[in-house]
Amino acid sequence: MPTTKLSITLPKKVAEAVSEYSAELKISTSKFISQILEENLAEIKRQNIIEKINNVFQENTVVKEQQKSASIYRKNLPKDGTEW
Repeated sequence: MPTTKLSITLPKKVAEAVSEYSAELKISTSKFISQILEENLAEIKRQNIIEKINNVFQENTVVKEQQKSASIYRKNLPKDGTEW
């Protein structure tokens, strides 16, 4: 994967923890930070998708459409054999 050099400033405690954990895992500091960022970015992306889905289902037209579809489905169910 292509890489880009980036200069950042971290609080001392964070930098020390990064050094400690990357040494413990026997990987470079850059690789450790990359892995942490990838994981967090994936979680942010997942949360954004969930938020967008939730926003769609809060729209009144979508809610009404879902209720209508459920009602039609319920009316078309066979009378016997659907008891749980």
